[in-house]
Amino acid sequence: MRKIGLHIRIPHTIADAVAYAQTLGMPIFQMFLIDQIARRPLTIDAQAQELFTQLRNSGIRPYVHGSYFMNLANLTKSAHKTLLREVQQAQQIGAEFFILHPGSATGRLTHKQGIKQLANIMNQLTEHAQPLTFALENTAHGKNAIGSDLEDFKKLKTLLHHPERIAFCIDTAHAHAYGYDVSSSESQEAFISELERTIGIDTIALIHLNDSHYDAGSHIDKHAPLGKGTIGRDALREFAMHPKLSSIPLILELPLLSYQQEAAILETVKQWHVKKEHS
Repeated sequence: MRKIGLHIRIPHTIADAVAYAQTLGMPIFQMFLIDQIARRPLTIDAQAQELFTQLRNSGIRPYVHGSYFMNLANLTKSAHKTLLREVQQAQQIGAEFFILHPGSATGRLTHKQGIKQLANIMNQLTEHAQPLTFALENTAHGKNAIGSDLEDFKKLKTLLHHPERIAFCIDTAHAHAYGYDVSSSESQEAFISELERTIGIDTIALIHLNDSHYDAGSHIDKHAPLGKGTIGRDALREFAMHPKLSSIPLILELPLLSYQQEAAILETVKQWHVKKEHS
């Protein structure tokens, strides 16, 4: 059975996130390890670690998403400290994957230098952070952003010391906003061919199945509720169920919705797979 889950916003504590995942009956879920509004690190104490041990024993797996404000292509000392802390916390809760945005070549760095800086950071992480697998996510922005153009990841792979420890997370809203139109069958095939050519389907550990608020090529990263954006429900279903992608876990990163709305969207995606199995 394919693993399908949601990104969970943590209202107060780690326990709240765990309880929410259990209530929705998700085999996987994604979370931050920092309060994204106050930028306050969450506490992973012995009680929290035991909670996640029980969670994993019940068959539910947490995925960790690194904080957005860390620019891996030009990492400051404070952000580097944050990165190492979050990696350690991800290990403490037994996360299998740590998802990261690549960042941008800011300041005096060229795009090529930004890719090299990103490779240096990933090489440092993969030397020590066992047993985590790091998943780099494609981005929506143009100009100096690393990882919006899939060619960046192809170049990055040649610089990695342990490429087997680096996977990729493909976000449909990011791809669409950057300019890889995924709203039609024809454009999806072109995008999947690019994935094969640049990173290889076998390196994709996770798909962020998201709709985009803005049109293809806008370079604006804003998610819409599933089926309410410019990609559309039918196109997202087609992409998710594509034979080359249909076994890859899915995480939905929804805008702020009610519990009932999130549960209904999650059930919709689950039903795609139920109908396929019975067809």
